[in-house]
Amino acid sequence: MDEAHGSGGNRLHPCRLGIEAAVGQPCDQAAHRKAEGSRGGRPPTIDGQAHERRHAASACPQHRAVATRCDELALRYQATIHVAAINIRLHHTWSTTWTSNA
Repeated sequence: MDEAHGSGGNRLHPCRLGIEAAVGQPCDQAAHRKAEGSRGGRPPTIDGQAHERRHAASACPQHRAVATRCDELALRYQATIHVAAINIRLHHTWSTTWTSNA
């Protein structure tokens, strides 16, 4: 479940299919649900590991294709992640080697 699909109707369909939300509800929506009391419904369950993985992908500012997840094909997105991971690893190795030799 993505941040853009936070409305009740958009959360209800995946919930019926057994898909848990990876992004929590905004504070104002949670406060409104709490104010409704027993009529507010049950808060959506959040998969903490899925949220951490999504945050790790979004935390790549130099790789917008990874952060925005806009590829239509899963294989292309996976290839983009591999290229970004290689780039990050090479950058880390290069910067570590460069600073240790100075």
